[in-house]
Amino acid sequence: MSYELSGSFLIFGFLALFGRLRRRWIAYAILSIALIQTYFIAFLWGMLLADLLKYKWNNTKTIRICTLLIGIYLGSAPYTSLGGTIYEPIEIGTKIINHWFQFNIDPRQLSRTLGATMILFTLLRSRFLQHIFGSKPFAYLGKISFSLYLIHFTFINTFSAFLFSQLIHNFSYNLAYAITFMTSILPLFILSHYYMKYIDQGALKLAWKFDKKMAASQLPIQEKTQ
Repeated sequence: MSYELSGSFLIFGFLALFGRLRRRWIAYAILSIALIQTYFIAFLWGMLLADLLKYKWNNTKTIRICTLLIGIYLGSAPYTSLGGTIYEPIEIGTKIINHWFQFNIDPRQLSRTLGATMILFTLLRSRFLQHIFGSKPFAYLGKISFSLYLIHFTFINTFSAFLFSQLIHNFSYNLAYAITFMTSILPLFILSHYYMKYIDQGALKLAWKFDKKMAASQLPIQEKTQ
């Protein structure tokens, strides 16, 4: 959560300092180099995607498909070593960049961030994809996504890990994984739903009520000063 909070301040600060400048692209470039070794680059590139929406592009179907496929390939890079896999070219390319510019970029981190950026770039320019992801099932996934993000790591490292450790002694790896996945996915979504309903949305309602009371308490002060 510290990244989310600090990243939000990064966006607010960038908009305050460079938001109205025509040559803010220079700031984007400089900050991209400065933040390329951190997850803050995702916030910067996300802001860049929003900034580019007002510009027209050669939005051909071929470009959209190629960008989407490359984004899926980069974004699906595993957390484990990329050597000896179809993702090895990513590791090789990152090593070359690190050698040339004396960086210490994690190839998996850069790959997933760049892949997500390319997928979003395509999504923002494809009405077909927007129609699909705007449907009710995907809208619901978006609604519970933050709750799922918050609890999935703990759930997987407790219930799922324990279940897999018991199954692996009696089944093959693939079958043990499949059983663990199918057994875990339903309770994980149920927990995410109720976390969203009673904690996430509850916190938002509480913050809204607090903000409303604070605004109401300022009215008498403003009336006295007028």
